[in-house]
Amino acid sequence: MAKSNAPKTTNLTTKVAGVTIEIVKKTWSDNSISCDVTLSIAKAELVTIYGIRVVEGKKNKFLSMPSRMGNDGKYYSHARILDNDICNAILETVTE
Repeated sequence: MAKSNAPKTTNLTTKVAGVTIEIVKKTWSDNSISCDVTLSIAKAELVTIYGIRVVEGKKNKFLSMPSRMGNDGKYYSHARILDNDICNAILETVTE
């Protein structure tokens, strides 16, 4: 029987400063975590970011945004969460 490459998904929700954060957490067979995040205010969806990864850095975990390689060989993010409270809430919610 072939092994499934599908991740285990968990739907999570948290709220910070009036912003509702809906997260689809994906836990892969190697225990790596990625997630899709939707930010909304008063039931109006503002933005959805697909393919955010949780990465273990030298000092702590952080969110890695989707990126592409530029012509210079460096990677550039396509999205950025500017509010640190929202970024920390996402990271805390998916790593609990």
